[in-house]
Amino acid sequence: MTKRLFFGCALALVTVAGCGGGDTPGTDAGPGTDTGPHGTDTGVDAATDAFVAAPDTSVDSGSTTPDAGTDTGSDAGVSSGCELGNTYPPMRLALFHDFPALPVGMSLAPGRDDLFVVLRRGEIWIADPATGNVGATPFLDMTARLGGTPTGMAEWGLLGLAFHPDYATNGLFYVAYTARSGSTVTDCGGATVTGYEDRIAVGTRSTTSPDVGVLGADIFTIPDPASNHNGGQLSFGPDGYLYYGVGDGGEQGDPCHRAPDTSLALGKIHRFQVGPGIATYNPAPGNPFIGGGGLATIWAYGLRNPWRFTWDRQTSDMYVADVGQNHWEEIDFLPAGTAPGTNFGWSVCEGTHDFNGTCASLTGDVLPIAEYAHSDPNFSAGGNGSITGGFVYRGSALPGLRGAYLFADEVASEFGALRNCPGMPVTATHITFMGTTSCGNPVTFGEDRNGELLVSCYADTNIYRIVAP
Repeated sequence: MTKRLFFGCALALVTVAGCGGGDTPGTDAGPGTDTGPHGTDTGVDAATDAFVAAPDTSVDSGSTTPDAGTDTGSDAGVSSGCELGNTYPPMRLALFHDFPALPVGMSLAPGRDDLFVVLRRGEIWIADPATGNVGATPFLDMTARLGGTPTGMAEWGLLGLAFHPDYATNGLFYVAYTARSGSTVTDCGGATVTGYEDRIAVGTRSTTSPDVGVLGADIFTIPDPASNHNGGQLSFGPDGYLYYGVGDGGEQGDPCHRAPDTSLALGKIHRFQVGPGIATYNPAPGNPFIGGGGLATIWAYGLRNPWRFTWDRQTSDMYVADVGQNHWEEIDFLPAGTAPGTNFGWSVCEGTHDFNGTCASLTGDVLPIAEYAHSDPNFSAGGNGSITGGFVYRGSALPGLRGAYLFADEVASEFGALRNCPGMPVTATHITFMGTTSCGNPVTFGEDRNGELLVSCYADTNIYRIVAP
């Protein structure tokens, strides 16, 4: 995830978006020099096998009546937010919970309203969604699996959690983590280094307590030469398959060209079929390289460090925030129904700009819908930057935010929003919060059962709710 205080790079906001040079998170002093992270369709979709889901004709979660106004989305009677253009409401941050270590993920379990909070050091805690209170013991403690304790700006550790869509009945969940492996790996310069491993493990709910998870075996492992650019998000898509994002391996500028190489696992989003009766995983049906030409688990490629990706709960459109290298941070967009096999362009391109080649030479690629430069005055002009992806807001407490994709920059401690609407240019807008409470170094966002948003902050290890003034 390099180019973040904790996960990755540097920045600037413009209408179309990247992190600084080296592989130790901190302040980039120039290229290469760092001085100091729903739906209802659970089968294979006809023809495309994409992440398209059946249209949702119900009122959005958190709403009890249809919104007044223009409805251009897929929910009958519920506003998409496109009629609001580039306007956003006043907002503030309200403390949800102060955790003893850094929260890097928030997940929901089917059949429960609780928020499951992932701590980088190897624990998962269950938080009451109304009060923020947590129990006396964690849902899961897997610190022993990490091979040490990540501290400071370290990017490795426990990074992701996803519950099986049928968790309420089968009790299955999955975790993504990067561990010190103790084994040796050859880096791009030919040197032998003590490496890391990016892993997925399966777990089950305890038969004696619904608030206890039992960790099982690792089911997918990628040798990794460095401790950063680990991605680490796990999410079940609207198609019912498990998606896993992993970065390019952490060496500056992707010198081994791992991200565009479909024979290698790093710099990819992988897609798996998992669940009861599958001991480890199957490559999801429809993955683009099942028949050859690349690894069968790859769903998309050409990523530097995807931190994070999400699906719009109303439309099933996908948003991916990819941490950049020297100059640009980017937000990528795949509409529902997009076929597998997307090339996001790294390391040929950084955002929409040539890097290890020419963007014009790419085939099968997708350009970002928004990017921001590290020199953008809205994001600490000339500073370091690292994008943190968020969610499309579909809650009800902030009607003026409806349909907006919220994101942040971890290094600059700044926030932005955009709406991606048919026939309208996509414009990223700088967002500030009212009041005295601030979020230093936003590391990850969360979404509760009603679509209300939360954000975790590196500076104080707190999680805050995003609320009306």
